[in-house]
Amino acid sequence: MEVRGQIFLPNGNPAQVKIRFLLGDEDGQRPQESFSTDSKGGFVINGLKAGAAYTFVVESDGKSWATTTERVRLLGAQPYVTIRLRPLVTAPAPEKPTSS
Repeated sequence: MEVRGQIFLPNGNPAQVKIRFLLGDEDGQRPQESFSTDSKGGFVINGLKAGAAYTFVVESDGKSWATTTERVRLLGAQPYVTIRLRPLVTAPAPEKPTSS
């Protein structure tokens, strides 16, 4: 089965760069594979099973989005997968001790 989808940035806009992601199935029958989007965040994957559950993992870019994991069950004749990246939350810098 062919699956189409798109990755969206934390601000809600479609990604405007190629993004690498990992795909694995929930039952462990298919080895985890690496895929990339096109330059507009879209992707097409062939050979997936209808009704099966898959996990998409997009690793953090270290700047604007956090590692994001989406679990999806493929339903319907032409499933479309939308992945919304989580914003990267950085810890505040530790305060410098004040001298008395």
